[in-house]
Amino acid sequence: MHWLGRKTVCRLFSPARTGVRFWGLVGRARNRASRVVATLASVGALAAIPRTVTAQVTAELRGTVIDSSTNIPIPGARVDLIGTAVHSITTADGRFHFRGVEPGRHEVRVTAVGYLPAQAVVLMRNGVARVLQMALAPIALVLEELVVLGTGLGDVPGVQVIGRQAIDSSHARDLAELLDGEAGLRVIRTGGVGSTATLSIRGSNPDQVLVLLDGTPLNDPITGTADLSTIPLGTIEQVTVLRGAASARYGAGALAGVVTLESREATGSEFAGKAEAGAFGEVGALARAGGGVRAADWLVSGLVVGEGRRGDGDFWYSVPEVRGGGQARRQNADARIATVFGTVSAKRRIGDIRARVEWFGVDRGMPGPVTQQTPTARQEQRRLALAVGIGTLIGGGAWPLEADAVFRRQDAQYRDSAPPARPAYDDSVRVSEAAIRIQSSGPVAGGVLAVGTEYRRQRFRASTLEPGAPTGATYAGLWATARHDVAVGGSRIEFSAAVRADRATTADGIYWSPRLGAAWAADLFTVHISWGQAFSPPTLSDQFFQEGVLVQPNPDLGPERILGEWQLGLGLNRFAVGPIDVLGEAALYRANINGMILWQPDFRFVWSPHNFDVLRSGVDLSLLLSHRTSEVSLRGTYSLTEVEYAGPVLSGQVTYRPRHSAAIGASAPYRWLRADVDARYVGSRRTVAGSPLNTLPAYWMVDIGMSASFAVGSLGNEVFFRIENIFDERAALLADYPLPSRGVRLGWGVTH
Repeated sequence: MHWLGRKTVCRLFSPARTGVRFWGLVGRARNRASRVVATLASVGALAAIPRTVTAQVTAELRGTVIDSSTNIPIPGARVDLIGTAVHSITTADGRFHFRGVEPGRHEVRVTAVGYLPAQAVVLMRNGVARVLQMALAPIALVLEELVVLGTGLGDVPGVQVIGRQAIDSSHARDLAELLDGEAGLRVIRTGGVGSTATLSIRGSNPDQVLVLLDGTPLNDPITGTADLSTIPLGTIEQVTVLRGAASARYGAGALAGVVTLESREATGSEFAGKAEAGAFGEVGALARAGGGVRAADWLVSGLVVGEGRRGDGDFWYSVPEVRGGGQARRQNADARIATVFGTVSAKRRIGDIRARVEWFGVDRGMPGPVTQQTPTARQEQRRLALAVGIGTLIGGGAWPLEADAVFRRQDAQYRDSAPPARPAYDDSVRVSEAAIRIQSSGPVAGGVLAVGTEYRRQRFRASTLEPGAPTGATYAGLWATARHDVAVGGSRIEFSAAVRADRATTADGIYWSPRLGAAWAADLFTVHISWGQAFSPPTLSDQFFQEGVLVQPNPDLGPERILGEWQLGLGLNRFAVGPIDVLGEAALYRANINGMILWQPDFRFVWSPHNFDVLRSGVDLSLLLSHRTSEVSLRGTYSLTEVEYAGPVLSGQVTYRPRHSAAIGASAPYRWLRADVDARYVGSRRTVAGSPLNTLPAYWMVDIGMSASFAVGSLGNEVFFRIENIFDERAALLADYPLPSRGVRLGWGVTH
């Protein structure tokens, strides 16, 4: 219930919800499964089509080499194309450039003094220029970007890196679509395009997942959640997902994991544009321009991105038999989203200065549950953020120092002139936040030590909160991490430790979050084990929201704590089976959550948040198969997520946490064409705490797509066509919040 917020709590689980349709479920599942298999088989058949030999035109590869922890360019790094005598030395701004590269599959290796080497695989096509960013880290395990394979499977189990090329090829509208279906991740939407979307990691509450843009939290200070629909991808260079307790490094709110976003910077003179149109009245556009100039020994560059999208959202859904059956159209589900983003940076060998400004706006309807629709409810939100950072080398370059200052202001308005079960309202929320972050790292006693501190001050004015609620909050944290690795034969063993102390005015006392880890990295595999603790304070929306009909706040809520989480991971690093490259990952975890905040009704059927002890355990599996010659790839994920009540009163899986989830995808390129199939499975979900009554059935969602890439003069073009929910599955992840019916998207992008 914590996922949905106070305004839909009593509506979603009202006594009127007496059942769901079960008859015919087995037959439906069999039919859906057979169609999924048939669709994937048709894509696989493309791999058998003989490839025509095309004219070979040399390609171009350029990019940058940066420090993975500071994002500072690394000059003097050596970049090699494995199997050739060609190499390049990065310039003062970390750039390298290869011309005349033969088309085909190439391995790139980067080495630099004081950093561990990194490798990536790049597929060079006829006459096409590729841009690659390589991050070097002073640790044994390097998170590398796999450009060709389009996956983020990295060397560290539980950590996933999604680079720029994978983001572009996904054709995802926002961060929510990009992450949906990944192992251990579940995106929670209340509707179609533009609707609110939050993220759950391994069965967590959304406010237990911290989302950072260049190190700055994007989570709402009132609700604690990050709305992924408000994060367009045209401004993002790289996405990194860390699963598991991460408070030892990132502090409060990182109870279940962290999603870190790196904003785009200009890599040279560039221009790009994209236009889209689709079902339900959807239209979208993006424009991006960037460039740079040299002044003395400084390189000054800038990038501007503008992106907008709108849609009616009036899709059809099936009405349950208990509510009369038939079909109905979702109303008041429209959305208009716009963002403007700009970065400026000035870099030289000994340091850099950078600035980022972002404006975001959304205006959308709030249709409510289908049992109690709200055709006049609206939400408006505006966000303005300004960030300035500096990075410099001290101590002869051994200890890079980085400092960032951020100011953010967010305004939101919620109004409804004729709600069905309460008086008309017009609520507003205004949040101002200022933060500063300082960190540095360098070698100590044969290892690497990193230390940092951050301070955040928030002021809010919200009519959605009760009188007497806090009007501000302060967060302060101090952290340190240490890593040491040793060579053992042809492999390496790394030991790591981290500890953080946090103080927040929303929770009493100082909270300590330690973490210990060890990893063994060999040529073919990586084994990783870790133990850690984490905490998350209660949110203001749970403690002080305005009391309503059958809902009330709980100011006595305590913080959520993980006193010991164990993770064991195994990663398979590009194991070759004939012409097939195999990349895989498995992660097992177990954690006891003390005081997880969940919504439950009392004997009066009044809903309120309370602290519950919960046991969380499971396994995440990922596998990628790639054929070197045909470039056909098959990928799959599976997650077993056990999130069960630990108390004597309630038992079984926590509501709305599917125990089983999976995803299957295939990609088959043929000359300048590419076909894609993506299928996502969500298992059954309980809707009643401690009871299997009214369990929602499992469902599959299948999307297919086709894209074509071609050049017209100096312009690169891509046209794509996509059918989403091709089998028109009428499903709902949450009760009474249906997901969209079948839809079509068509888009055209241009780059220069």
